[in-house]
Amino acid sequence: MTDTLPANGPTLRLRRTFKAPRATVFAAFTDPAILVRWLGPEDCTMGEVAFEARVGGAFRFVYQSPKFGVMEAVGVVTALRPLEHLAYTWRWREDDPQDEHESAVRIDFIDHGSATEVVFVHENLASEESRDRHEGGWTSALDHLTTYLTG
Repeated sequence: MTDTLPANGPTLRLRRTFKAPRATVFAAFTDPAILVRWLGPEDCTMGEVAFEARVGGAFRFVYQSPKFGVMEAVGVVTALRPLEHLAYTWRWREDDPQDEHESAVRIDFIDHGSATEVVFVHENLASEESRDRHEGGWTSALDHLTTYLTG
């Protein structure tokens, strides 16, 4: 499977270094039992996390937001190199499937001994406004991951 979709829409790029070994950080992005503990923006709670860590594997994240209600993101893993790289499609479920837009997430995990740098790219977003909303959500989620890893 391909690593990304055509990059027609806006792209979000984030870099974060975590004070944890690469295996620990990689597991945080691929193990549903860990994902449920940190994934999601501020003020959201995770209702359900399913993640098949294999190329072609599906994921489903269900969030509960006080502002937006129940939100569901789904996708398929398009690339996986354990401890190094993870990529998947990303689509928010909408009431009308014609309103859904597929984007792509790529994450690289760079080993720095006792720390791991994460390069996070979310591309082909629907609009600049969508990019800005995703930036807030992913930044908040990565803050939660920092708390989880240093907990």
